[in-house]
Amino acid sequence: AMQSIRNFVNRSFARVGMVAVGGAIVLSALSQSKARKAKKIADKSLLHIDLTVPIVEVPPNPIQMLFAQGNKPIALRTVIESIRKASTDNRIKGIVCTFNHSAVPSVGQAQEVRNAILEFKETQKSLPAEDRKFAWVSADTFGEAGNGSTQYYIASAFDKIYVQPSGLLGFVGIATHNLFMKDLLDKLGIYAQMFTYHEYKNATNFLTQTGYTDAHKEQLTKLLESLFSQMVSGVARSRGLTEERVRELVDQAPITAAAAQKAGLVDGVLYFDQVISLAKESGVSGSLVALPRYAKAVGTADLSKGTPLPTSSSQSAAAAAAAGSPG
Repeated sequence: AMQSIRNFVNRSFARVGMVAVGGAIVLSALSQSKARKAKKIADKSLLHIDLTVPIVEVPPNPIQMLFAQGNKPIALRTVIESIRKASTDNRIKGIVCTFNHSAVPSVGQAQEVRNAILEFKETQKSLPAEDRKFAWVSADTFGEAGNGSTQYYIASAFDKIYVQPSGLLGFVGIATHNLFMKDLLDKLGIYAQMFTYHEYKNATNFLTQTGYTDAHKEQLTKLLESLFSQMVSGVARSRGLTEERVRELVDQAPITAAAAQKAGLVDGVLYFDQVISLAKESGVSGSLVALPRYAKAVGTADLSKGTPLPTSSSQSAAAAAAAGSPG
């Protein structure tokens, strides 16, 4: 009886081993097939940067990505470096970037992507006319009836901006909010003991205050004003408007796509397929290449580790000036 049990166990382990080895071989073959397919980028292709998905600064691990619901996030470093690679990639004829009401990036993320697009455009100036690439936006909407300010801030760096007819442009400014928990802690009989040296040290205020102190409010107001001034300056430079005019349009927002075109904030009111047709008329004859696929092809798919991204001083200065950032 014991020998029969041993034989059964041995056979079971052998079967499991064979299945595991077979599975590994199949997965390896599929992975190699995907890698070969990813590297086959047709000439005069159109790189699609889909910013309807969230941008993250720390990429989720593979397990999290496996069980991610809906659109999977993309790493900020991957976006930036892929744009830089595309600027001199002879297989890429242009970039089309898409937005909708979701996945609104932070101001910092928006500045990083925007500067990468400005560098992309600056690079084209040194290329022969026939090799130059375009950078366009095709948006369903910018924030819908909500806040699409950082989305539009990115879009303003592109050569052309197109919005579909029912879209809105929600360049309405920026804001912040804080949750204050002192009342809740008081009801629970909890007293937070915190030490701060000056009134502007407000990191613990959410535990010790019931609302904004004058110093806290002053600090946040100055921060938001500084960030918003950079956004207004960048949009004004890119769209050929005065800063005063941009602020007037912010006060009117959200505005319709047609009103945005009339104001000079967008270049046309078109659906995505119409934008793709225009791209073909502008020399695109290859395929529409999603950024994740392109990133795998050029080796920028996983940039969560390693040295900082290289940036030339001349390109940084040009991007900062165009963005309206302080020098």
